[in-house]
Amino acid sequence: GAVTEMLGDARTLDLVDRALGASSLSPDYEAELRLMRGSILLDSGACEAAIAELDMVLELTPDDDEALAKRGLAFLCLDQYENAGRDLNAALALDTESFWGRFGRGWLYFRVGRLSAAEQDFDVVTRVAPESVLGYWARGYVRLTNRKYEDAIFDFDRALQLGSGFSSGHMLRGYAFLGI
Repeated sequence: GAVTEMLGDARTLDLVDRALGASSLSPDYEAELRLMRGSILLDSGACEAAIAELDMVLELTPDDDEALAKRGLAFLCLDQYENAGRDLNAALALDTESFWGRFGRGWLYFRVGRLSAAEQDFDVVTRVAPESVLGYWARGYVRLTNRKYEDAIFDFDRALQLGSGFSSGHMLRGYAFLGI
């Protein structure tokens, strides 16, 4: 989130850890902090640690679709597709337009070769979060893989408009252009 962007992962993680050390946290606030911590761990590739942290979030707030979806992404990071699918589908049962649920399930579908289903999930991601660089980049990557070159170029262009520092978007856009 915004705090992580301002301070960076390590500094934010330190602040979250200090806040978690406070003596009297409400269960909702503890869950919020643990979700932030689990998200940072997931972003840094510490997938097993992220799962452990997100397990604690789900003990406190079992119906947290974001925690379920991010734990699903962490399972996907470890190639545990069955666990990933279970969590991602549970997140989507709570909120059919969950950004992280759709994003995660789209990647799961991509990883197992279900490109049309992946593209459909990323269509929802770009609709519910039209300013999401990740949504356009992911859908573009699926479209590139599926040889929908012009559609992929559109998505990479949009991702680059939204986040100019997204260097792989330039490279992948070039691959799509070569495919036309």
